[in-house]
Amino acid sequence: MDSPEHHRWARLANYAIGVDSENRRIRAYADQMIVVGLWTIAEQFLGKVYRGFVAFRDSVDENGVNAPYRWDHFVSSYEQLGIDLAALENYANADECRLVNNAIKHDPVVGSRLQALAFFFPHLGKDLEALQLDVQRYVNGVSDFLGSLIEKANESLDPPP
Repeated sequence: MDSPEHHRWARLANYAIGVDSENRRIRAYADQMIVVGLWTIAEQFLGKVYRGFVAFRDSVDENGVNAPYRWDHFVSSYEQLGIDLAALENYANADECRLVNNAIKHDPVVGSRLQALAFFFPHLGKDLEALQLDVQRYVNGVSDFLGSLIEKANESLDPPP
């Protein structure tokens, strides 16, 4: 069975496997970049809303307000404004996006922080590239979370009668 036809089919099969493997790596890379981009947008909006809130409350120029940039500082700064970030809509999925973003940027492996999340629980030690991330859930989570933040900030500054 060592015919030229057999070799041709074997080469085609190897080519198809290679293309499939490359497509999976591209998809994984694109998913990771979406997660990083989503959380970048989330951080930008967390800062913008914070600056806008403080500027309005204190009647100062928004450009003079320093916004936090680390997650723990966002949490404590918003708590001081009376906003509990963990209580906002779809916080769990937005926070998962944040944690996945951090893993992608610093150590793209499922470690103990990610393993604490249901989706990642059975994948301890696996490369994130080997997993199909639930990007749509993160898109929805970040969108809902930021929308809820804006609504909560507006309600805090202008409570309904």
